[in-house]
This record gives sequence, structure tokens and C-alpha cells, in this order.
Amino acid sequence: MIPIVIQANAKINLALNIIKKRSDNYHELDMISIPLKLHDTIELSRIKETANKFSAHLYCDNPNIECDETNTAYQAFSLYQEKCKIKDLFKIFIYKRIPIQAGLGGGSSDAAAVLKALNQFTKCKNEICNINKLAPSLGADVPFFLTNKPSRVKGFGDIIEPINITTSYYVLLVKPKEGLSTVEVYDLFDQMDKKKIQKSNIDELITGLKDNNYELIKKNLINALYYPASQKLPVIKDILTKLEEFNLPLNGMSGSGSACFALSEKKSNLKKAYKYFYSLPGYSAFLTEFVL
Repeated sequence: MIPIVIQANAKINLALNIIKKRSDNYHELDMISIPLKLHDTIELSRIKETANKFSAHLYCDNPNIECDETNTAYQAFSLYQEKCKIKDLFKIFIYKRIPIQAGLGGGSSDAAAVLKALNQFTKCKNEICNINKLAPSLGADVPFFLTNKPSRVKGFGDIIEPINITTSYYVLLVKPKEGLSTVEVYDLFDQMDKKKIQKSNIDELITGLKDNNYELIKKNLINALYYPASQKLPVIKDILTKLEEFNLPLNGMSGSGSACFALSEKKSNLKKAYKYFYSLPGYSAFLTEFVL
């Protein structure tokens, strides 16, 4: 078969509030998620042999990525194949460009892309194979990546409300060498005094993005996970301080970290900071922009 090729976009969270911890130990969230043009590429192709069991050959051009049942893309494949009773054997190749352990949603985006590719291949109409219903069990960001539009995301990532952004922004991403475990960051958040945790006014931020109101946007670029993440990895605070020194006040940390971002309507405003971090040992830097 001709391979199915799908882009798996990165995302940033302009704001992230944690509403509560549920009885199943997951957290209810309220956040603004924006897809970015930075992306992995997922290539799915069927192998002629028929599988004796549900399986796939998973490959990645990044040697640091585990290509086994712990990989979210593999889990997405296994879930879809189990539900739809598909016995074909597939090869999945991930061309990895999104940094890992960065809070940019790379693993979740890859999983969503695999679901899209399988759905495109099978053209299955059975409700049990509805990828929108399968996605939440794979992770809080997976449903968002199926929509792949600027959105307010609530609950366990399963409530998605597209938002109107009138002005696109260029984005500088800066990631230190060290990554962060999402589970560990949330665990530390649970142990902290919640009085120290700031909250974003999500409604105000949505208004700011709609009206391109700089002050409302700046005021509400708040991530509840910043405090625990920066406690585990103080360099996050250093990155944000440096972005301020480069006169880039629209900045923040995405997801559970460790990647930070700065926004500007003009790409040229980001280039000096980009060159600085790009040339700095132990850092990765990317210039990208919103997907609207």
C-alpha cells in the first residue's frame, strides 16, 4: 500500500489551571492549547503478511524514543486494532522533531496521528472504532490533537472548545537539555501549598486573544505547573528571566515543562533570543508559529 503520512503538530499551553484531583488520581484541567507548525511526521504502511496477533513494527529516527508497548503511538495502534478487529500487520515510522519531556505534547500528538492514519486506512464506520471516543484513554492531550485547533481544553482533556484568535503569533521554543516527567511534576504539585499557585483568568485570556489585547494576554499567561516544575528544574526560571531580558514579555512554560516559549507578532523580534539559545550548549531552540 502507499504509506499514509500525517503531520503530528506540537502544542503550547498559554494557560493551565488545575481544578482538582479526581478520585482516580487524574487531574481536571482548564487550559488554552495552541497547535504549532513544528511537527513530527507519522508514516503508516501495511505489511503484506497477515499478523498472527495484533501487532505493529514501530520505528523512530530518534534513538532516545522507546519503540515498544510503552510508546503512546504504539498504544494508540494497539487500541484501535483491538477495537476494530484488524489483523493486518503495519509498519509505523516516527520522524521525530518535537523535543521529548518538554510539555509540547509530542507523544500525544503522535498517538493522535496514528489514530487518524488507521481511521483513514480502514474507513471504519463502526462506533466502537470512533477515534474521538478512543482518544481520552490514551492521554489528556490526545483528543486536542484530533481537533488540532486553538482551543479551551477542560476536564481530563476530553472537553474541547475551539477559540477565536484574530492574530497569529510567531513562537520561540527553548528547551534545556533536562526533561521533566509529567507524573513527577503533578505529584509535586499535589504536595504543594495551593496558595502559592497562581491561576489564569481563562475567560480574560480568550478575550485577549480574540481582540489581540496585549495586556490581557500577558496578564494571563499563567501555568499552575510552573511552580513545581521550576522547583524540580530551576533552569526553567532562568530561561524565562532571559526571555524578559530580550524584551519578550509574552512568555511562559508549556504543559509540565521543561520547554518554555515566547510569543511575538514579528518573527524578527524573536531571532536574537533564538540565536542566543541555539548556540548555548545544553539547550535546544526552535522558531515556529501558531496553527490557526
